[in-house]
Formats: sequence, structure tokens, C-alpha cells
Amino acid sequence: MKIKVIVSAFTLIVFSILIKYFRGQTVMPVYKRINDK
Repeated sequence: MKIKVIVSAFTLIVFSILIKYFRGQTVMPVYKRINDK
């Protein structure tokens, strides 16, 4: 049981980091384009 909890927590952390990374990749270029205009 403990191992499952640790794995689920680890996957949650990884997913949050990935979401933050992809958000940064997608949001920043759009933000720069708006600033350029």
C-alpha cells in the first residue's frame, strides 16, 4: 500500500512539473507576440 501511495504522489508531482513546463512553452511565445504587436 505504501509503495502505491508513493508512486501516485510521484506521478502527481511529475505531471504538475510537465504541465508547468508545457504551459511555459506555449504561453511565452504567444505573450511575446502580443508584446511585439
